[in-house]
Amino acid sequence: MECNASPERLDLKDTHLRMAKERGVKIVISTDAHTTRGLAAMRFGVTTARRGWIEKKDVINTLSTEKLLGSLRPKPGAASRGKLAATVAPGARGKAKRAGSK
Repeated sequence: MECNASPERLDLKDTHLRMAKERGVKIVISTDAHTTRGLAAMRFGVTTARRGWIEKKDVINTLSTEKLLGSLRPKPGAASRGKLAATVAPGARGKAKRAGSK
């Protein structure tokens, strides 16, 4: 869930962030910046997150690159055929077909 730190946005209130934390939802704090000057708004997002009891461990963009990439789920249906075939025991398809034909 995104905690947008832009003063014009601040659409997630601290109470929403607290509810998200209680449900195990991870947070991203972003500035919505289009210039480097806009990065100064990060303090508004961090302040809002702190009021919602959000800790560093709850914020995705505080993770190392390895942990961030490791926490991503694969897209549904993105499993390769090789991985899918490896989950079926060798010869299981043939046995199931023969059993069904009896």
